[in-house]
Amino acid sequence: MLSRMKVVLLEEVSLGDTVEIKSWVRSIKGALSERDFLVTSNGKVVVKATSLWACLSINPVKPAAIPAQILARMETYFVDKVGLATSKIEAINEEFASQKYVIKPSDVDMVNHTNNVVYIRIMLDAIRSVINIKQINVNYLRQSFEGDRLTINTEAKEGQSRVIEIVNQDENVVCRLACEWF
Repeated sequence: MLSRMKVVLLEEVSLGDTVEIKSWVRSIKGALSERDFLVTSNGKVVVKATSLWACLSINPVKPAAIPAQILARMETYFVDKVGLATSKIEAINEEFASQKYVIKPSDVDMVNHTNNVVYIRIMLDAIRSVINIKQINVNYLRQSFEGDRLTINTEAKEGQSRVIEIVNQDENVVCRLACEWF
């Protein structure tokens, strides 16, 4: 399960530009694994990213050590070329805008829960982002499913930044995103 992700955009890339994406496993500890990404275009690093993954048992759903047969297939590259770490995003204190969203069939992935990219799209739509995003930090906290009714709350932070929370109909936070722009 994808637990956290941080993406830093360093250079602008235009439609039609050729990009190369490199990704590797940086660390594995028990149930957790870190994966880093570098995106280059014309020989320049344009995006750095890191993600934190958790291995979960099915029943009951809880953290479980990554099985040996999977570990054997996970080549690790213990070099931190990215220099990023994911972090916990604190809850918002005072919402300034709130919107509603219902999970559609096209939002759901092959294991029948909402695809992680959908949360980012929902959040960026909520702040009507036409600005150049500099950094996105995401915490995935719970799953949502087709038909779930979500509320998107946003809070302005210092400078050019926002924190957005997606809350389900049971008032549990599903996802938090902190973003900054240029």
